[in-house]
Amino acid sequence: MIFRADLPIVRRAETIAGTGDTNQTLDVLRQLTPMDFGRLHLDMPHPAFPNLSRLLPRMAPVDVQTGWTGSHGYNLFRSTYDFTNRLRLHFEAAGRRSLRGASILDYGCGWGRLARMMSYYSNPEQFFGVDPLQESIDICKRDGILGNLALSDYLPESLPVGEAKFDLMYAYSVFTHTSKRATLTALSTLRKYIKPDGILVITVRPVEIWDLSSFGESADFDRDSLVDEFERTGFAFLPNRHFITDGDHTYGVTTMSPKWLGENAREWRLVVGDRGEDHLQYILVLKPA
Repeated sequence: MIFRADLPIVRRAETIAGTGDTNQTLDVLRQLTPMDFGRLHLDMPHPAFPNLSRLLPRMAPVDVQTGWTGSHGYNLFRSTYDFTNRLRLHFEAAGRRSLRGASILDYGCGWGRLARMMSYYSNPEQFFGVDPLQESIDICKRDGILGNLALSDYLPESLPVGEAKFDLMYAYSVFTHTSKRATLTALSTLRKYIKPDGILVITVRPVEIWDLSSFGESADFDRDSLVDEFERTGFAFLPNRHFITDGDHTYGVTTMSPKWLGENAREWRLVVGDRGEDHLQYILVLKPA
């Protein structure tokens, strides 16, 4: 839905999009509120705006959205907007500067759900999205996600971003799935690519995740053991037995406490914790130690 008050801006952007100038088009669209900018992306491709439809990424099909997140459309967008707005607020609070024009890394970009919103803040040349799943990169490229997209490793010693260093890195619902080895390997590698005054924002699962009935479908699921392990150590991991990397089960469902993170990922310093619309994605803001 495009509000009538926004039509002059969108029509001006449509004209500029016809020239093929992506950055100038985005500059015009940034006159919209972030919410309306994101809602516009929900409608792509739009029959009334063919130039914008060619330049902006099309929205992923419903089956992709639902298959990856369990939701789709505006309901999913609400939590997307909530998280990206919190990224902006935490970035500005941490460095007392605007997110506009920042270099940004989406670690675990998936189908580009968050990447669409981040073009409100940075031009494509300043945005990088990486993911270890080839299907993710294929979907992003098929749908025309703006930015630099590349396949990463499940146990990354480096990232496919060249010499880039980032003002903002984020990993939404990534460390909610990784083993201890995969978690610490990724955090150590991410540390190499952040600017001295940059921040990393990640989400982790609280122990309450083990109360979800869907885990009962796994033969390995033992709620009491997982809760006990979390309470003793601050970390509990239910592996996906079908997923093996370098001889290890590195992917599954993970709960992690901020205390465990602080004690084990010493290259990072926890600044603040936050909880957004998705109450089972606890948000941690980290700075390089």
